[in-house]
Amino acid sequence: MDDYRENGEGWLRRRAEDLIDRMRRNPRSMALPDGADLVHELLVHQAELQIQNRDLRDTQDALEISRQRYLALFDLAPVGYVILDSDSVVLEANRMACQMLTMSHKNLIGKPMIALVDAAYHEAFVRYQRRVFRDNVPGRSGVQSGCELLMPGRGGGAFFAHVESMVMGEPGSDEVRCLTTITDVTTQKEAAEQRRELESRVQQAQKLQSLRVLAGGIAHDFNNLLVGILGHADLALLDLPLAAPARSAIGEIRRAALRAAELSNQMLAYSGQGSFVVGPVVLNELLVEVEQLLRSALPDQVALRLHLAADLPPIDGDVSQLKQVLFNLLTNAAEAIGESAGMVTLRTSVERVSHGFFDPRLTPEALPEGDYVQLAIEDTGCGMDEDTLERIFEPFFSTKFTGRGLGLAAVLGIVRGHHGALRTSSQEGRGTVFQIVFPFSASAGSTSDQPITKPLAIRRKPIVMLVDDDETTRSVGERMLTRLGYGFELIATGREAQELLRQRSSDFSAIILEMALPGIDGASTLTALRALNPLVPVVLTSGHHSEQFAELLEGELAQGFLQKPFNVQQLAEVIESVLGRKGSGASS
Repeated sequence: MDDYRENGEGWLRRRAEDLIDRMRRNPRSMALPDGADLVHELLVHQAELQIQNRDLRDTQDALEISRQRYLALFDLAPVGYVILDSDSVVLEANRMACQMLTMSHKNLIGKPMIALVDAAYHEAFVRYQRRVFRDNVPGRSGVQSGCELLMPGRGGGAFFAHVESMVMGEPGSDEVRCLTTITDVTTQKEAAEQRRELESRVQQAQKLQSLRVLAGGIAHDFNNLLVGILGHADLALLDLPLAAPARSAIGEIRRAALRAAELSNQMLAYSGQGSFVVGPVVLNELLVEVEQLLRSALPDQVALRLHLAADLPPIDGDVSQLKQVLFNLLTNAAEAIGESAGMVTLRTSVERVSHGFFDPRLTPEALPEGDYVQLAIEDTGCGMDEDTLERIFEPFFSTKFTGRGLGLAAVLGIVRGHHGALRTSSQEGRGTVFQIVFPFSASAGSTSDQPITKPLAIRRKPIVMLVDDDETTRSVGERMLTRLGYGFELIATGREAQELLRQRSSDFSAIILEMALPGIDGASTLTALRALNPLVPVVLTSGHHSEQFAELLEGELAQGFLQKPFNVQQLAEVIESVLGRKGSGASS
């Protein structure tokens, strides 16, 4: 048996054949023990063959189970699998790959992989496959970095696929294969694109909000300077004789300051802090009223057309601010049309607005879905590209060499100040449409019942406390109050105002309080002053519009509001209004 294990099956066969040959030649010369040994060895060999056959069947069964498991994992995998040859032809594909590519297994086998890729991505796929076979050597583990492709999908559509490949097989053989996974990443790409768009919108909204804060701050400081310029100019005109040569120059200074005040008001409008006088307004009536003015503002070659909806509900608005919106947008439309003939159309309607209408970059306030009054301004001008459309509402952005870039920025601020929203659509060569929506009016009251006060006579000398941190405002305020015949105390901080009122509570007939004080702000100072003397009238003053302080003005904390920049006449009117005095003027 040891001889068998050493020499193998061939040795045993040769020995058996030799023994049979000797028995044929001389049957009697064959010894029984030799034959018995041979039979024994043959039986042992047969038993060993049976064991080997059983082990071989067990191995084959295990291989089949392993193969079935592999096929199940391959075929039922949640991603697409394709096996390619060295020419990138599909040799095998799993069920998911067939579903993703909307092809039967039979039709998919034998297809060149490049035929399954959108034509725009052919070059990218070829480069990727070259890199796969160059860098990913067969027999070495590792998956080649992926590639994104556009592939045909369900319903005649397409999907974005992320493919990763690994080379298998012996180096240099004809059996080199490339195992490629296909993962549908369309949803992830759409989510990433939406996230990028949202981030871009948030960044744009933050930038615009920063610009609004900056514009509001600049306008506030600018208005303080204008108080000094206009105030001193008015006082100089009051002091100079009518024939004085300097009156003309001072008048020009005053007119320039008023134009500067208009620019400041545009910055305040952009920041949403403009000065509004709000009441019910029917847009149809406003458009009819200003139609001739609008036509005169357009060049002769540009026609104006109005389409006004019947029974349009009123909105709460400031007529002068709404007129500014109309004129700014018409001016913009006329410049877009240029020298060519064109048309500007104004449309009013009631529209049901969904959240999709509101652009978070332009409408930071969360407005509800529902019915709104819509004003649409359409032109047949040159239109705008996407980059320009993204920036048109930025302050100081202009496509005109001489433009200030505040027209559309002011429009946006006015619309926001009216709790409305704005959307713009444009296409180069096809014109532009501005859609503005306003909420319905909360009341139907008249806007013409506002009391008008006139400066009245001062028969005694009341004392007014002027609280303002700006030195220029205090200086011109001193001259104005002196001119009007009032006594005064000029205070720079809220803390000083509280201390002075505590010491002289009954001395003051009125207090003029700047709301943007450093340290203790105007609102906190007002509350403290009211606790010290609840009877003294308080006039709030600010470069921002009065709506920001509506709660204070509608209650009993404050009795009046003085918009900056102001002149002597306006100061006299507001003081006499809160004092409730009647007369013909102030005496010095």
